[in-house]
Amino acid sequence: VTVPVVDLLVNKIDSIDPLTVGDTTVYTVTVTNNGPSASENVVMTDSMPTSLVSYQSHTVSGGGTCTTVPAVGSFGGTLECSWGVIEANASETVTISVLGEAKGTIDNNVEVKSDETDNGWEANLANNTASQDTTLRTRTDVAITKNGPGTVALLEDFDFILGVEVVSGGGLAEADDVTVTDSLPANMELTGAPVALVTSGSATSTSCTGAAGGTSFSCDLGTVSSGGQVEITVPVQVTAATSSPYFRTNFASVTTSSFDQNSANNTDNDSVTVVFSSLAGTVYRDFADNAVFDGSDSGVSGITMTLTGTDVDGDAVNRTVTTDGNGDYAFNYLPEGSYTVTRGAVGEAYLSDGQSLDGSEGGGTPSAVVINGIALPEATDATDYDFTLIPQARVGIAKALSGGVTSDIDGSFTASFDLVVENFSLETLINIEVTDALAGANPLFGIRATPADPVNDPLANGTYAIVSAPSGSCSGTNAGFNGAGDQVVATGFTLGVGASCTLSFGIRVQPEAPVPAGWENQAVVEAEGQESGQTSATNPQLTDLSDDGTDPDPDGDGQGNEAGENDPTPLTTTVTPAIALIKTSDTAGLSNPPVPLEEITYAFEVVNTGNVTLTNITLTDILPGIVLSGGPIASLDPGDSDTTTFTATYPISQADIDAGTVTNQATASGTDPFGTVVTDDSGTTTGDDDPLVTTIVQGPGIALVKTADTSAFGSPPQAGDIISYAFEVTNTGNVTLTDVTLTDILPGIVLSGGPIASMAPGDVDTTTFTATYAITQADITAGEVTNQATVTGDDPGGNPVTDDSGTTTGDDDPTVVPITQAPAITLDKIADATGFEDGAVPGDVIPYSFTVTNTGNMILTDVTVTDLLPGVVLTGGPIPVMNPGDV
Repeated sequence: VTVPVVDLLVNKIDSIDPLTVGDTTVYTVTVTNNGPSASENVVMTDSMPTSLVSYQSHTVSGGGTCTTVPAVGSFGGTLECSWGVIEANASETVTISVLGEAKGTIDNNVEVKSDETDNGWEANLANNTASQDTTLRTRTDVAITKNGPGTVALLEDFDFILGVEVVSGGGLAEADDVTVTDSLPANMELTGAPVALVTSGSATSTSCTGAAGGTSFSCDLGTVSSGGQVEITVPVQVTAATSSPYFRTNFASVTTSSFDQNSANNTDNDSVTVVFSSLAGTVYRDFADNAVFDGSDSGVSGITMTLTGTDVDGDAVNRTVTTDGNGDYAFNYLPEGSYTVTRGAVGEAYLSDGQSLDGSEGGGTPSAVVINGIALPEATDATDYDFTLIPQARVGIAKALSGGVTSDIDGSFTASFDLVVENFSLETLINIEVTDALAGANPLFGIRATPADPVNDPLANGTYAIVSAPSGSCSGTNAGFNGAGDQVVATGFTLGVGASCTLSFGIRVQPEAPVPAGWENQAVVEAEGQESGQTSATNPQLTDLSDDGTDPDPDGDGQGNEAGENDPTPLTTTVTPAIALIKTSDTAGLSNPPVPLEEITYAFEVVNTGNVTLTNITLTDILPGIVLSGGPIASLDPGDSDTTTFTATYPISQADIDAGTVTNQATASGTDPFGTVVTDDSGTTTGDDDPLVTTIVQGPGIALVKTADTSAFGSPPQAGDIISYAFEVTNTGNVTLTDVTLTDILPGIVLSGGPIASMAPGDVDTTTFTATYAITQADITAGEVTNQATVTGDDPGGNPVTDDSGTTTGDDDPTVVPITQAPAITLDKIADATGFEDGAVPGDVIPYSFTVTNTGNMILTDVTVTDLLPGVVLTGGPIPVMNPGDV
């Protein structure tokens, strides 16, 4: 048999909690079999509360039955219901309806069990019971009202009165846990703790939170009886206002833990209108300094204004505002108090402090930036607390060179000046005058001249003239302006606010000598303020020295008379006297090759390469022997050249020929309009000073003539006889030769003499060099000695010049010495008769001996002997070679 296993679970919930007395709530009990086996004879037992709620009815699910049931309307009692079987994982429910009878809290308990429980087959009994708490509350109607004074002043103390009432009748009862809450609107705060007072019925508490300075509070009234009334006094004030009109609305709420059947009366509000004061004024430019906003006076924006003081509560007040585009400022939403207004720093330049002016509510003015002791009542708009600022009138001038300087060939130059006058003021300037001093020592322009034609007539050095009178958009120009006795360029003209105008004039200057490095000049402007009456005597910005350029205020700060903006206008001219000399040569008069004293002809081109006229132009040339002619040139304008005035001739020397060139440089000199002498050494072009090098053709030449003497020969000549040689050396060129030497490649020749140190052109030397030569057998055999010597010398450039010897200076034929050839031979024949002492008989032999001798001067070969004797028998020979003298 399998023992069943079950796990019964019971839960209980109520449908309404908290429950209002007189209303019904339903308890739902759920019984669940978590298995795994079915559970039999399941019994639920619910123990009803003994008070506060009464039984009304029940229902049961799944065919369950309830055998024990409390009486309707009764307290306590037990409701017991059962089911025959609850399958595993199945649930059954019971609902129990109860009626709330009185306030309080109850606990309703339920229990479940089955046969398995009784038999011990249910292990988990912890979930076999459950309970449900239910709170019961009274039915009530709590209402709140709120009332205030309607209109209050800023920082005025006033009270809101809150009324709390528990409405009676109609089944309504007391209200429990009655609480009033209130959060004050912005800029409102408590001035003390709220106070609650029971004016009817009863309340178990009158405790309120909140203190001075707080912005919220609550009051705990506990339980207020039906028909009970409580009044709460809330002391407050408005601390600030931010708009006009300014309203503050305050909401209060009441809550209760009882059932409040009418929530519409749980909140109420009341509004107050807040009145306040203001203090206003204007910061303005007071051109006339008369403390009256009139004429062209204008407000100054962006000024920080500060209000300090003490309000009616004794608290410190410190506020700032900024003036608007009209210069107006206003401190709004002020409480009653005693105040001081201070004007802040002025960002706009050229405004000086004027006056502080007390307004509609009085006050003191201890300085131009403070108004103090202002007693400001509540709900008052105080006005006319003004501050004045005095504008500083300002004028500026700039002066610029217009289009640069135009230089003339006489050294003078013309310059035009443009002047710009500008009104930086906020008012019109009148009686404006511009002056310009031109006369004076450098850096000014010298002494004023008055030529009939100032543009073209000559000017003395160190003078100037006006070439164009003042003109321009400025009125009041002075046609008599001369920069000396009359320095007024323009006078009496007017410029509106921010306006400008121009002036121009021109001068011609003949610089002093020596020409200065430059000039500089300044104009001066003076003006008056039309409204302020300010002049340069009281305001330094109503006069200005001109600044170089076209902008009287380069740094844009609204004033011209300041460091860095009073720079004179510089002016420079370029006087660049310069001369160039080109020297050329003509060698057509020289022969080829040239010889001393023939002439080179020179031509000279003089060019004025500067920008001023040159006078008294002369030429010098330091070449010894040169002959210059022509000159001086009286005047030569810039860019002009002269090729005909100066010429020169020069006879060349042997030294020039030896050098191969004539190098030479001439110098030209001229005087500019200021007495400065300029020079130039001649060159090959105007752009260089290279000396002129004239080439002379060099024709180096040398000749050698060689002669022989054979007087020492024998007859016939024999080897060893001596030939004596003589040499004639001639310089056949046009340059000097040095280190003249002789060579002869004939083997055995003996040279002596030399070298010749130097030979001028045409020189002949016949003694320095000699030679001897011993002839050889080979020479005799040849019948001659052919020979050629070579002479070498160095030209001035170190280059060797050579010649092979000849028979004359005009040829290079070798020297041939003939040698007489004399071949000869002798034969001596001797018979030996010593064998015939006893007489000869036929058949005896006669021995012969032969002596052959070479008696000539030639070598003999193939020497043979013949004998015509019949029967003679010759033996020996031939002799291959027999030198002269051989035997």
